[in-house]
Amino acid sequence: MAEALRFAIEDMPSSMLRGCVLEVDEARFDGAQMQKLYDADSYPLPRRFRPGRQRR
Repeated sequence: MAEALRFAIEDMPSSMLRGCVLEVDEARFDGAQMQKLYDADSYPLPRRFRPGRQRR
């Protein structure tokens, strides 16, 4: 899940995140929820900074 979050937040254009849904087992996360998971202190992978990406 962490790698999928990393791809969605760091590699996809931010305009696409709004319409994305990540499904893990039976849980579904929309773009805002994915951003919160990525921003959480418990996110296990190192984060890359992307110029132009709004950081929350």
